[in-house]
Amino acid sequence: MIGKIATSVRTAFIWAILASATALAQSNPVPFIDQPLVPMSVAPGGSGFTLTVNGAGFTSSSVVNWSGIALPTTFVSKAQVTAMVAASDIASPHTAWITVSNAVPGGGISNVAYFQIASPASTVVVSAPTPPFIKSELSNPVVADFNNDGKLDIAINTFDSQNNLLVSILLGNGDGTFQAPVNYILPNNNGGQGPQIVTGDFNGDGKLDLVVSSNVFSSILLGNGDGTFQSPVSLPANLLPIVQGTSTVMASWILPDWKTGTQTCS
Repeated sequence: MIGKIATSVRTAFIWAILASATALAQSNPVPFIDQPLVPMSVAPGGSGFTLTVNGAGFTSSSVVNWSGIALPTTFVSKAQVTAMVAASDIASPHTAWITVSNAVPGGGISNVAYFQIASPASTVVVSAPTPPFIKSELSNPVVADFNNDGKLDIAINTFDSQNNLLVSILLGNGDGTFQAPVNYILPNNNGGQGPQIVTGDFNGDGKLDLVVSSNVFSSILLGNGDGTFQSPVSLPANLLPIVQGTSTVMASWILPDWKTGTQTCS
């Protein structure tokens, strides 16, 4: 009798190990959105439509999010998902931000793609730029609607007169001009090559955040949804990414869950 019980326990233990190994092997990837979205933009006041998102790492659990709100999503393939966008989502001019999320195990939130709801312009006038920066060493800018007013804003890295690395936020006026920059000094920014700035909703509150990273430091600025950000916080050293490729790719490398304190890296 004891032998049969021991055998049953060993069998159950073995099956538990196999089930755990299977779950790990089937861990979902972090999805990635490739440009362009289809369609790339629509005029305000139109009817609902199907948004096609191309990329990689999509699964049957993938959900397309419209500015943080889940849309009815259809899985087409690992490289494509579609979502139904309601007429109410495009009733007025604004810029929506699109992400794709995959469920656990694994999973996570993709990089951000932007979708503009605006009437087409008949003419475009380009004037000479007037940089409002102290020094000329700038990173690639990130363009997004940080204050949810339907006008694109800019976040960019620059330096002050003491050579401190800054994140400068320029809120857009919607006519090609911007408000004066608001600067955030980054902690522990001593050196490093090619600091990059990326945006995404890293804590799942529906507000865009920023991550700045080089080969020696990373900092996160959680967004307040009104164009301002909380003070930069240094990320743990084990979250430092390899600085290569585009900032869009880097967004899928750093996906901390700031609600639970756990991190997911693709």
